[in-house]
Amino acid sequence: MARRKATTNGPAVDPSLLYGIEEFLRAAGIGRTTVARAATLGVELPTHDVGRRVYVDGAEGIQYLKDVAAAQAAEKQLAFA
Repeated sequence: MARRKATTNGPAVDPSLLYGIEEFLRAAGIGRTTVARAATLGVELPTHDVGRRVYVDGAEGIQYLKDVAAAQAAEKQLAFA
């Protein structure tokens, strides 16, 4: 199985934009499984409902990614303790 090469010039989360859920996941490089796993660790993706649409604020999304990384690191620390 071939591995994808990491790129530094791919999509990135812009803190000044609003994203649809799928658009945010694509820009952040994460999937729904990561969001579900983070929720079990107590980190919820902050969303805003506008009518029937759901959006993620870019700045809040970046903070979410930092919180997920911290929660995953803490979980690993507990696993090896």
